[in-house]
Amino acid sequence: WERVKFFGSRIWLILIAELAVSIAFAHLLQTIFPTSGAANTENQKRITTSLKDARIIMIVISVLIFAPVFEELIYRRSILKTANFHTSTLFSSALIFGLIHLNSSKETIFHLLPYFCGGLVFAWSYKKYRNIWISIFVHFLHNLTALLSAVANSNSVFINIYPLWS
Repeated sequence: WERVKFFGSRIWLILIAELAVSIAFAHLLQTIFPTSGAANTENQKRITTSLKDARIIMIVISVLIFAPVFEELIYRRSILKTANFHTSTLFSSALIFGLIHLNSSKETIFHLLPYFCGGLVFAWSYKKYRNIWISIFVHFLHNLTALLSAVANSNSVFINIYPLWS
């Protein structure tokens, strides 16, 4: 129980820090460069569109389970552990993480930076606590927050509920 409390408190603190940094950075970019479109990445648009067109269960499983587990194992555990958690590797891991989330040649550095910031926080948490599960859970909670936001902003998500269970 002590271990659950220890890691649970770290996960929430890291999530709050990561969301604060990502949101603040996105708002700063949007304020400085209003036409950059930094708040609307192709990745986020694709997920929102998928909520209207596809089976929501598959989107939920993909965004909340597969993405956090596989991305953290690939971009954090394999890269950081192989390089003995060298500081430069934190940045390269975050950069690769950001680049992989760009979906269009129309996207710019403004679209990359929010993902880079998130990847940097995930990498830092893995380096600090040496526990991949912390960054996986923070990533999961971040994606859950983004998914709930997309659902709240999507008008037709609940129209096609029946196909979820068929």
